[in-house]
Parts: sequence; C-alpha cells; structure tokens
Amino acid sequence: MKCKTVRQLLWDYLADGLDITQRQVVSSHLTQCPRCQDHMERLRSARSAIQAISADEPPACPLLAVRIKAAARQLQA
Repeated sequence: MKCKTVRQLLWDYLADGLDITQRQVVSSHLTQCPRCQDHMERLRSARSAIQAISADEPPACPLLAVRIKAAARQLQA
C-alpha cells in the first residue's frame, strides 16, 4: 500500500474503524515506513490533545450562582 493511501486511513486506524484486512495492511506498512510512523505519532499527539481539551470542564460563570439565587428569590416572593 502506498504512503498516501495509508495516511488517508490513519485516523480510522486510530479509531479502530478499519476492517481487519485494512488494519493488517496499514499496520504492516507502519512497521516498514518511518515517514508514516512519524505521521502516525503526530496524529496520536493531536488526538490526545483534542481529547484533553474535550475532557476539560468549561469554566464556571462567576455570576451564574448570583443570577440563580436572585431568580429563586423572585419566585419565592
């Protein structure tokens, strides 16, 4: 398999989205091609960074609690 084709499949490879035959071919290519290995490592790093950002909780709005309490007081009045 050519590098261009392998690189197009790497995201799916990382996400376990390839069938067994494609996975084996890509895996075999990666063991023999340093350029594609490097590309794969960069994709892994990018994926990890994306997952880390996605896992972070959004910052809390400091005025949110104040607004909720004020709304609750208005409802009670």
